[in-house]
Amino acid sequence: RPPRSTLFPYTTLFRSYSIPMVGGQHPEYIISALQAYKSKQRSHRTMQAQASNLSDQDMADIAAFFGDMAGNSRPSQVSAQAAARGQAKSAICASCHGATGDGNNVTFPKLAGQYESYLAQALKDYRSGDRQNGIMAGFAGTLKIDDIEDLAAWFASQQGGLSAPQSKIFKY
Repeated sequence: RPPRSTLFPYTTLFRSYSIPMVGGQHPEYIISALQAYKSKQRSHRTMQAQASNLSDQDMADIAAFFGDMAGNSRPSQVSAQAAARGQAKSAICASCHGATGDGNNVTFPKLAGQYESYLAQALKDYRSGDRQNGIMAGFAGTLKIDDIEDLAAWFASQQGGLSAPQSKIFKY
């Protein structure tokens, strides 16, 4: 039986999108994300609270832990039509994230196999300014909701190097 996180991705308490898979993510990107939460450049109260007291060494240790995790996300079941439209719209994304979103540039996150709902929310947050990044704000600011949904479907449908940690806390 597949792990629960593969079948039923966990969602945040007050939001309707999945918590991102971070296992197998570039450690350098995890550190930059934690720094952005700590400085409140990324708006997520729970993550801001978690990062607020982390030292640089704590962030490096967390990033190493998740970065070393075996990542092998399975493509999500998404609309094939939306994924095809997303692929056609993804050329500009490839320069930073790779053609399928499983790029090797450690500055940018891996997207391949990430939860579709998380990817869509991240793009919406960049578009609205709730999530701040000069490069992404420029790209996402021009996207329509259909573009966001198509791009999220494309990257979610790809085989990738991400995984969700498996917990023994939950019984199936």
